[in-house]
Amino acid sequence: MESTDRPKLRPLEAIPQEVEGETAILIRDPEGITDKVAALPPGLAQFLFANLTGEHTLGELEERIGGDLGPILSQLDEALFLDSPRFAAAKAALVQAYRDAPSREAKSAGQAYPADPDELREFLDHLYEGVEETDRARPLKAAAIPHLDLRFGGVAAAKGLVGLAGRFTGDTVVILGVGHALGATPYALTVKDFDTPLGLVPVDQELLGRVSKQTGDWVFEGELTHRDEHSVEFAALLLKHALPNRDFRILPVLCGSFQGFHMEDRDPTEDPLVDVFLETLREETGDALILASVDLAHRGPFYGDENPLTPELLRAIGIADVEMIGRMEERDAAGFFAHLTKTRNGRRVCGSSAIYTTLSLLPEGPRGQLKAYEQPPFPEEGNTVTICSMVWE
Repeated sequence: MESTDRPKLRPLEAIPQEVEGETAILIRDPEGITDKVAALPPGLAQFLFANLTGEHTLGELEERIGGDLGPILSQLDEALFLDSPRFAAAKAALVQAYRDAPSREAKSAGQAYPADPDELREFLDHLYEGVEETDRARPLKAAAIPHLDLRFGGVAAAKGLVGLAGRFTGDTVVILGVGHALGATPYALTVKDFDTPLGLVPVDQELLGRVSKQTGDWVFEGELTHRDEHSVEFAALLLKHALPNRDFRILPVLCGSFQGFHMEDRDPTEDPLVDVFLETLREETGDALILASVDLAHRGPFYGDENPLTPELLRAIGIADVEMIGRMEERDAAGFFAHLTKTRNGRRVCGSSAIYTTLSLLPEGPRGQLKAYEQPPFPEEGNTVTICSMVWE
């Protein structure tokens, strides 16, 4: 084992599952550094998550459990589940490979959308069929669209982007995506241009440099998360299609989880990293368009609820979502966040951090315009990921 003498588990997902008729806890790496999965007895998993915190020596841990932990810790280390020199070296190699690549690969091409350019254009054009274009003369400051699989959320996204070519007056789009695997880091930038089947979407390197200079290098600590995250990828692709004749650039931002703030009933700006990042974006983004790539509630057994959704539960989710969307329309960042904090974000609104960031960057202005709200069954009946599109002039 290459770990220190005070072993520490990395942030991992623990998923109960039946394995050969017995309950086991599957642990896997949400960050994607390793694709290995370990199946542990529930008691052992509980002990490891509670005690492998980096505070206890191996001897102290073995005394607590009353046995030899060396073999299991070695296996965990080899699987890159421990915060150890082995893990640090593996992550450094992946970061270097990502940095050395000519661009950020279109990871979802051929899955959530066609990889062939001609098929993709037809697919994306079809999303706009029947979508009415309104208020085309009024410039936009910000928009929010879903990042749900485009086969399910693409039409709602089109309703938020229709007519964009005539309403986007700048050269840069700040994409605020959701870093589902980002962990504790509040924001993560990347230097990599985004490849799409329709062509390259370049990063505004000048803006990126100004932002990172003011915030500090911590904004690149989670850069590798961009490699597999789809929320910015979908937005970049949709922009490339919506602005076919424009030489625009993007600032790709992944927003980490703000669940801790909801649980502790704290304003996110109490975190100095959040505060400096928001202040820097206010100062540096100028006439850039802010585009939030977000989903709303995640409900049903697939997301941890005990029972499948019923029409009554879907109505209740809709009522709560409408109240939250009202805060978004009012550009009310504090009210939006307080709404979710009342239930400790019990509806699992994954776009919480990106929406809060968007609302925090908006100047005073007219109410936002809701363009779409849907409750698509995803990934199957009995579950839903609610979505919306909204624009702010």
